[in-house]
Amino acid sequence: SLTEYRSQPNANYDDFRDKPGIQQALLEEQGFLCAYCMRRVWPDTVKIEHLLPQNPDEGSGDALALSYDNMLGVCDGLKGFPKKHQTCDSHKGNSILAGLNPLDESSVDKIAYRSDGTIFSDDKVIEDDLNCILNLNCERAHLKENRRAAIVQLQNYLREKNPQGAWNMSLLRQILRHYETEVDGAKPEYLGAVLYFIKRYMRRAR
Repeated sequence: SLTEYRSQPNANYDDFRDKPGIQQALLEEQGFLCAYCMRRVWPDTVKIEHLLPQNPDEGSGDALALSYDNMLGVCDGLKGFPKKHQTCDSHKGNSILAGLNPLDESSVDKIAYRSDGTIFSDDKVIEDDLNCILNLNCERAHLKENRRAAIVQLQNYLREKNPQGAWNMSLLRQILRHYETEVDGAKPEYLGAVLYFIKRYMRRAR
């Protein structure tokens, strides 16, 4: 529907009628997780985000407004709350992410997590994107504590499998498959933090 509409004269994003179809496609591709904070999103809560904003503070994103490759599915980011309490697209607004790109694996690989659920990066540009542009450690949004809960759940699961804490590669690969398995198309919430710790444990096991 988007490809067909784009071919029409004077096509623009505001007048595009099949946004629900695009939302559903993005949800299915992303495992029903927000592309930024990885909290759960559903068809009635997802927003279409333009990675390069339609009206950025600098330059113009008009040319990509109808490009599916420039679209992400995101949560409401506490829209309506004061700016300091907003996250994700709601906090980002028309700012441009300078280093982080959820569609670029090499960019995502530079994201790290602490055991308390803090998301961060040693790359200063991506660190600024995470905290200043997307506000992904916002206390009001409970993102840190929710990531912390997901990490603790992983650790408890591992301890149930091996109380001694000697988690070998066979066990960790099994756990990795468990977390990467979608249930009715949905991936586990805060999957990025969980995968980060599984892979850290795998490096130690080697």
